[in-house]
Amino acid sequence: ETAARIPPELRVSPDHAKTKVLLSQVGSCFFGDGFFERPKRGFSVPIRRWLGAVAPGELIERIEQPSAMADLLQPGSLRDLVAQGSSDPNQGHRLWALLFLSESLRQFPACIR
Repeated sequence: ETAARIPPELRVSPDHAKTKVLLSQVGSCFFGDGFFERPKRGFSVPIRRWLGAVAPGELIERIEQPSAMADLLQPGSLRDLVAQGSSDPNQGHRLWALLFLSESLRQFPACIR
């Protein structure tokens, strides 16, 4: 409701090329001119650092713990993935996805068919 009361010219520039005009004006007082003119950037999640703090055996155990996960994985493939994870940044994302899936299956066992 509050945002709807902001005049349109403070929400979008007259040529519709820029949005959040009021935010840019107020923010430039704190962050300096040009801060809001930069292109958007994503942020990386420190998955390798998080997974690096976990012993490889513990990681394998956590992922394989729900029996449904062990049934989904080929024997030895998880160990290979964990071994590669320390050198290949893409493997960290795969391990994170497997860890998330196994934790979801652990917390919601009714979803396993």
